[in-house]
Amino acid sequence: MASQVDICNLALANLGQSPDIVSINPPDGGKYAAACAQFYPIALEKVLGECDWLFAVKQKKLNLIEADLPEYFQYAFAVPSDLVKPVNAYEEGSSSPFAQIEFEIHGSVFYCNAASPVLRYVYRDSATSHYTNGFVLALAAYLAHLLAAPTTKDPNVSGAWQKMYRTYLAEAMIDNHRHVRVARDDTPAGVRARWQQ
Repeated sequence: MASQVDICNLALANLGQSPDIVSINPPDGGKYAAACAQFYPIALEKVLGECDWLFAVKQKKLNLIEADLPEYFQYAFAVPSDLVKPVNAYEEGSSSPFAQIEFEIHGSVFYCNAASPVLRYVYRDSATSHYTNGFVLALAAYLAHLLAAPTTKDPNVSGAWQKMYRTYLAEAMIDNHRHVRVARDDTPAGVRARWQQ
């Protein structure tokens, strides 16, 4: 699997630059290592936030906190520090994690009317061994978009890699959704109605 350095070198290769970075943490002193170290976390957060990536979704029971409550919510909870974007939330002990509850997130506070919410969310996953090949290509393309200005000084290159990013992202998202299974009740409505009598 690709490492952070591999992803940075792929981004540089996309821009026609020599892919010779050895380290970004700390930067190895090469021509573009510092720029990669600066822009890689920004690119990662952006791409993680685009989709409910299966490799980057986890769930966590939230901790109750004291906070000013909006009039339409009864409880406030601390938002996980590694949250990139919420997927859904459900009451702990519910028969299905897909029985969702309403919530809002304001800054670092999660508001809802459930006393014991569990949040499913995309987290800041920095373990590149979890990434799919499609995600790596999309991440490298977005990183190339960010690196284009300091490396090529040509705004057209940045725009071109932003478009390429959208292409790679769409392919990675399609692949991600191929692995999602949603339980469905295919029982005809008439049969269900007879069972309920």
